[in-house]
Amino acid sequence: MKESYKQTKNNRFLLYFILLLAVPVIWGYGFLVTTDAIKSGCGSFTIVGLRFFLAGCVLILARLFLKKSKLYQRISMRDVSAGVVVGVVNFMGFYLQTVGLHYTDEAKSALVTTAYVVIVPIALCLMQKKFRWRSVLYALIFFVGMFVMTDLDGAEERFNFGDGVTFIAML
Repeated sequence: MKESYKQTKNNRFLLYFILLLAVPVIWGYGFLVTTDAIKSGCGSFTIVGLRFFLAGCVLILARLFLKKSKLYQRISMRDVSAGVVVGVVNFMGFYLQTVGLHYTDEAKSALVTTAYVVIVPIALCLMQKKFRWRSVLYALIFFVGMFVMTDLDGAEERFNFGDGVTFIAML
């Protein structure tokens, strides 16, 4: 019995590890696909609209499958309202980021977008009025790592309009 539990635990760890590695790959690939779509003449609203439409279809399919499982719960109007608000804010963020990609390159856009990792712990410290050096230190280490990993060789050195729009989207 213990061996079976240990095997299941190892399998879950491997699955979670693979999923954790897949997130940045998918996230980074999204910048390249979006840039290619922009270069082919697609508008920002069309790109983001298609992206959200496909995500909505996936969620509807997941909902249909979950309806038959024990995980199914009724969704209240409060849940729907909260989902609409979060969806609109998320859509606007993606839209502004896509508009920013019209004026800047993927590397700078990705670097500016990841700045939220630094801002979130600082904002949390300010809201809680309790400063946590460790959180801020980890966030800064992450941002320095992103800066080192981002290929900014071909990028403009100046902060341009696209960087500003991307920065607003990140907020």
